Amino acid sequence: MRAKRQKNYTGEHIRTRVAMIFLVLMVTLLYLTGYRMAAASTWLPTMPQSLEGMTLLPHPVDQNTLIMLGNPRGTAGAYAEGDSRPVEVTMVTGGMFENYHDPTACVGQGQFETIGIDTVDIADGQEKALVRRLTFKHRQNPDIRMVMYYWQQRKSGSIDFRARMGNFRDMPARVEHGWSTLLNHDPTVIVRTYVLFDGRTTESAEETRLKGVSAGIVATLRMRP
Repeated sequence: MRAKRQKNYTGEHIRTRVAMIFLVLMVTLLYLTGYRMAAASTWLPTMPQSLEGMTLLPHPVDQNTLIMLGNPRGTAGAYAEGDSRPVEVTMVTGGMFENYHDPTACVGQGQFETIGIDTVDIADGQEKALVRRLTFKHRQNPDIRMVMYYWQQRKSGSIDFRARMGNFRDMPARVEHGWSTLLNHDPTVIVRTYVLFDGRTTESAEETRLKGVSAGIVATLRMRP
């Protein structure tokens, strides 16, 4: 009987096979990640019809904003009552990295200048809800001010206020988000609430209403199935 000929793999053969295996794994991972990201973009809750005695007046999300955020699905509206300044709310899906464009990179680079960044707990007697608080002033008319709350809320109810995906240097946030989306399948919405006010007067009354509406949004999303 003839002895079976042994295959002699050269270094080049081994490198080629390893490269092919690596390529297959990468394509599979990209497919699964894209599938999960797409699934994560399907959760877009409706906003409550009334909060803090104010009625929701729905309106489309600004088209330029959607383009800047990578064209996510979104919903927007203003809570208003009488002559009070409306509290604006925008929610967009958090599937892709571009959706996490930081407000300081979009609002703070336009007509408004960022003048303050901190955090505030808007829980209002419920489970802790730390959100990012940003203040802006109008570049042409500094008397016009804006207070904005910004947070990401997962379907499981958890909240994250940290700035994410503002630029390519924020790699730890990108890895964490991708890992959570891929393995946990916990869809996210990104919420921005804000109110304009006259900087020559105190903003406490305006921010009290902003805080109440924001707390109501958090509580409503935590009750969603």
